[in-house]
Amino acid sequence: MEKNINLIVGEDENNLRLDVFINKRENLISRSRIKNLILKEKLKLNNVIVNSPSKKIFAGDKINLQIPE
Repeated sequence: MEKNINLIVGEDENNLRLDVFINKRENLISRSRIKNLILKEKLKLNNVIVNSPSKKIFAGDKINLQIPE
């Protein structure tokens, strides 16, 4: 079953890289797995597909990550 992770960036998480932020919040997913999912266009930042793991995020950004089975 596919899993969706929805996160909202907090004030104290401003200016982090996407992959670092998700890894910090979701400890069960490795940073390399997160990077691969982002490169496979499985991540949306504010409803726009992003394919750069190093993209900086800002407070209030909405992140949706789809994790295939």
